[in-house]
Amino acid sequence: MARSGRLTPKLLKYLTIDDNYNPPALRVNLNYNHGSVEYQSFSLDTWVNVAGVFDGASQTLSLYIDGILVGTSSTSVNSIIFSDSDPHKIGAGYSGSQQTTAFYFNGNIDELSFWDYALSESEIQATMDSELNGDETGLVGYWNFNE
Repeated sequence: MARSGRLTPKLLKYLTIDDNYNPPALRVNLNYNHGSVEYQSFSLDTWVNVAGVFDGASQTLSLYIDGILVGTSSTSVNSIIFSDSDPHKIGAGYSGSQQTTAFYFNGNIDELSFWDYALSESEIQATMDSELNGDETGLVGYWNFNE
């Protein structure tokens, strides 16, 4: 199982981590084909820290595995709009022109955080192995599943 330890997007609209491909892949993507980054060189049944970062200013989507940048992709958008009529998915993606929910994450998520800016590689590395306090500057959502 893969661990998506700290997903650190700048308010990503659709963030999916897919390990049900053959071979398995960790993937971060923006829905509607606005950008996607995939990584396949990881071991199953081990904890992995995954960070997906969307940077609207540079229109890039990046994927970090265990604090190391493993891929970047250009996006066709520079901002993310949240809407109650278009729910966000973590651990699932969409398939086909009808945008049917599919590609469910098969693993455990230990911690999840959302930030209002794109974290740098050094910021990801500085926080990936420790719990957050919950009052860090720029942190807009934090879920720690250590209950």
